[in-house]
Amino acid sequence: MTTRGITLTRSAESIQAIPNRGDGFRIQIVASGGDMIPNEVFLFRQNLLDPITGLTGDEFCAVTSPEDLVTYPIGEPAVTASPPFFRKDTIDVIVGSRKVADDMWTAIKTRVCELVDALNRKDRLVVEETFRCGDPEETTSESSESSMSVSESISVG
Repeated sequence: MTTRGITLTRSAESIQAIPNRGDGFRIQIVASGGDMIPNEVFLFRQNLLDPITGLTGDEFCAVTSPEDLVTYPIGEPAVTASPPFFRKDTIDVIVGSRKVADDMWTAIKTRVCELVDALNRKDRLVVEETFRCGDPEETTSESSESSMSVSESISVG
């Protein structure tokens, strides 16, 4: 059975000057080479930065879940989306220390592997039990009698 996989590449961190704050550490991670999984596994939220000019900024939120992969669009949020989430294949953030950058890298690798494992487990699901309620050959008169008895029991209770 073919399983999913994806490659994560972390660029060498660089020190970035942050006005009025000092230095920060830039971490860039790119997801690529997805096998049976899209490269866009990073969930972002678009935030309004300046209501006058309409300037927006994208904020990395999390590694997607299997449901997020089918719920949120790639590249930018849907026009009517609230909250305005979308997916990308690249994270580019500045954090306060080298340790935070290293911890973030470790956490993202773990979460992406969990996503891949969750999608692979879904492929291996098998029907363990099938159950049916009701008779498929019920006649109309039998159905109406049962619904009447149900409504009578509801009105009494």
